[in-house]
Amino acid sequence: MSTIAAAESRVPSTFFLAFIHLQLLTIMVVGPMVIPNMASEFSLTTIQVKSWTTAMLLGSGLVAFGAGAVSEAIGRRLVGMLAAGVVAGAALLTMFAWDYWVVLVMAALMGTFASLADINMDGYVGSVSKGKAASTMFSRVQMSSDLMTAVLAFVFGVLVFSVSGLWQWFFGMLAVINFLLLSMSAKEYPGGTRNAAALSEFGSHFRKGVGLLRMPAFLCVVGAATFGSSTVAAVVTDGPTALQVHTQSSGWVYGGTFGLLALMGSLGYLIGQQISKRSSPVVQLVIGSAMMAVAGACMILAVVLAPGNSIALGLPMAASFCGHTVVTSAALASAVDLARVESSVGASMLTVFKRLVPLLLSVLLVGLTATGTNQGPMTMSVAVFACAVLGLLCSLLCIRFQGDQVEAA
Repeated sequence: MSTIAAAESRVPSTFFLAFIHLQLLTIMVVGPMVIPNMASEFSLTTIQVKSWTTAMLLGSGLVAFGAGAVSEAIGRRLVGMLAAGVVAGAALLTMFAWDYWVVLVMAALMGTFASLADINMDGYVGSVSKGKAASTMFSRVQMSSDLMTAVLAFVFGVLVFSVSGLWQWFFGMLAVINFLLLSMSAKEYPGGTRNAAALSEFGSHFRKGVGLLRMPAFLCVVGAATFGSSTVAAVVTDGPTALQVHTQSSGWVYGGTFGLLALMGSLGYLIGQQISKRSSPVVQLVIGSAMMAVAGACMILAVVLAPGNSIALGLPMAASFCGHTVVTSAALASAVDLARVESSVGASMLTVFKRLVPLLLSVLLVGLTATGTNQGPMTMSVAVFACAVLGLLCSLLCIRFQGDQVEAA
């Protein structure tokens, strides 16, 4: 392990790290809003449009827990290059897809390897910087990538209803981003950092993660983060259809809503930093969850009082993402603090639930659409509000159990 520590000593550039997170955000936020542009080529139904997000979340969820062990076992440089290469190839195949099933399979591949790249990056940052230095670097990376995502979401959103074949330009851009990442990964990541024992230790790693879930405080933190991420899953699964079909929004409103959503992500990190300076991560969890609950309630009111008004619905949709990022940063800090010496296990277990439970919600929303019981904006709004309230309850329970902590094994 000393060889690994020595090799992983150079702090990577913020631009490189932000680019890695950008590709994941681009797939998760901009991807679902561009898919309706495929409708004329593939004669897509509403179910098929929403299924793209579900397929992408499926890949993202499956890789969540084992990504760290894989990265350590075969080396961060190789994992970074492999992930970038696969996402680039999947994006190119999507550009020239001959059937929508190919598009869905490629969505799952992109979700899998974009998440692998992101988790690989998180592990690398954690190995070269600690404490406040790591927190500052993560914040810079996330805010920078959120700002770039906001620009992309706005541009593609404005053009999505008027430019035929825009979806091909989107996946072409995604391929270019990942070809750049392929080159940068070879330069930025250190070589010779393989840990052959990492995969053999995976079973023990998993058992420790399950053990953490027996601790009420940790389980509540996981619940708060999971339900917070589920609000985003509801927005990206149903949001594009809700704005396009049910409110007949213009390209400017459509793009502005999702661009504002990404901007709210940056604002959420800034708010979270200010809260963390004055209070504990548990209080930050409560505040972030309450922000999402208020946003969800405003979405419901917008649907009831101003049906068909895309701006009235879009503004609280975007605001919900602000609360989500407040919760996300606090949940990671709480999980690591509670797990203590098993901090990497705590972070991994948190990531697993943050990816898999939103996937289940996305499957549920698609299923409701298939059975004709999905009421569009109202179903999405209720899902956001319900998840936010459950997250708030978990956050409040964290206050009751915050004295718990895992001791060294």
